[in-house]
Amino acid sequence: GFHVGMKLEAVDLMEPRLVCVATVTRIIHRLLRIHFDGWEDEYDQWVDCESPDLYPVGWCQLTGYQLQPP
Repeated sequence: GFHVGMKLEAVDLMEPRLVCVATVTRIIHRLLRIHFDGWEDEYDQWVDCESPDLYPVGWCQLTGYQLQPP
């Protein structure tokens, strides 16, 4: 499961071609508040815990997809 402080690789829903380093900052039932590391809090997004836009750390390296640095 997910926990506050957990690191992820997450798709930016406003710019879906980007996968970014992110941190879970809040959890309410099935919803996760995702903070994109290095970005202002105003860009945080709420995402369902079963979203296909969330990946474990290392996914980009494994698949060869470009990870956006913080």
